[in-house]
Amino acid sequence: MTIPLATDPYAGIRYVVSPPNGQAMIVAVLSAQPVQILDLPDVPTDIKEKSAMLAYLAKWMNELRIPDDASQLREAKWSFNAKSYTIQ
Repeated sequence: MTIPLATDPYAGIRYVVSPPNGQAMIVAVLSAQPVQILDLPDVPTDIKEKSAMLAYLAKWMNELRIPDDASQLREAKWSFNAKSYTIQ
């Protein structure tokens, strides 16, 4: 699945950005199990390179656990990607 669609890149997608100006990143997360809320942390301001940002998020996501049907916390199976953008 490609989001947004290559044939209509703005269909159903709305990005709202606001100051402060600078670099930001949008992260897409795919989970093998349903997730109600996922609140990603802000990347520390001393991390500047995209590869370091992705490594930080990957480490953080690998530590997440999702409750199963018996309310036991289980390791999650995640896939994610990120795109950097600039607010000018």
